[in-house]
Amino acid sequence: MFLESVPRVFWPHYLFFPEQRMALLSMQNVTLNLGGKPLLQNADFAIEAGERVCLTGRNGAGKSSLLALLGGQLEADSGTIVRSGALFGQMPQTVPESWTGTVFTLVAAVLGDEGKALAAAHMVASGQVSGLGKAEQAKANSLAEGGHGWERYGEVLAVINHLELDPDADFSALSGGTKRRVALARALICSEDLILDEPTNHLDLTT
Repeated sequence: MFLESVPRVFWPHYLFFPEQRMALLSMQNVTLNLGGKPLLQNADFAIEAGERVCLTGRNGAGKSSLLALLGGQLEADSGTIVRSGALFGQMPQTVPESWTGTVFTLVAAVLGDEGKALAAAHMVASGQVSGLGKAEQAKANSLAEGGHGWERYGEVLAVINHLELDPDADFSALSGGTKRRVALARALICSEDLILDEPTNHLDLTT
């Protein structure tokens, strides 16, 4: 059960019955304490594919902690988190200070080694070959040899352009709202299944 201090979850379609459905994301009998404060006690929760769930609650109630728990950034004290093999795109409430580089490099970075190759390919495509080392050039060349790699490159660029971002802009020089759009782009590139923590902070209506 959720404690009184935990945000309420609104179910868009139906209540979860484990014997009838396979959840996209669920937690079972989960307990979580942070700094001596109990946030969850034997909590059950599930989201089905295609559902949109809104989590609401007062400041400090534990909304971000619950999302971090579901996303894998926090470990529960007890209980089970089941993600059924799905990959989730996540948008944090606060943009990490560790994010540096160009917009394209940061957005592609969520794809791991593939993202590094895409970033190198973008530098080649935008005429920045002199800024690449031999290893990066090799990654770009390898990507160019396969059609799938260029399709993926187009997907990343399409998301960046859709959010009206400059792929070559220095992330550190962007406004707070534009940095949030970069975070949204990273989430969208990662997966169509999203965990968004206060996604409208500093965003305009169009975004």
